[in-house]
Amino acid sequence: MERYFSSEKYTSLMVEMGHAIKNEDWEGLPAVLDKFPTRVELFNQLLEQLSRPQPKGKPIYRSLMRLARGQMTCKEEKLKVYFSLGTHLSISIAKGDTEFRMLRDEAYNKIGELIYQ
Repeated sequence: MERYFSSEKYTSLMVEMGHAIKNEDWEGLPAVLDKFPTRVELFNQLLEQLSRPQPKGKPIYRSLMRLARGQMTCKEEKLKVYFSLGTHLSISIAKGDTEFRMLRDEAYNKIGELIYQ
């Protein structure tokens, strides 16, 4: 958790989680964990960022939408999308949004899968 939520905006949640664990508050711990964003929430947040400026959004947004609709069949096109996604995620992480490490790790895992297909 610390690896993903090390930015300042999660400090109070990390402290709250640490207290729950230290005090062995196993019943209260799930409520604390539910306050952290899920991968799906983070991905939706990223899509929202990439969809601007309207109406078309950034090229990576359009490519992700094509990929989601199954309009990309070429392995090289898919790789290009995942590499671009990894770049956008790395930029967000460098700006302090460390929670995007979860998504970046998944994007790079997908790249590995595609390369060895």
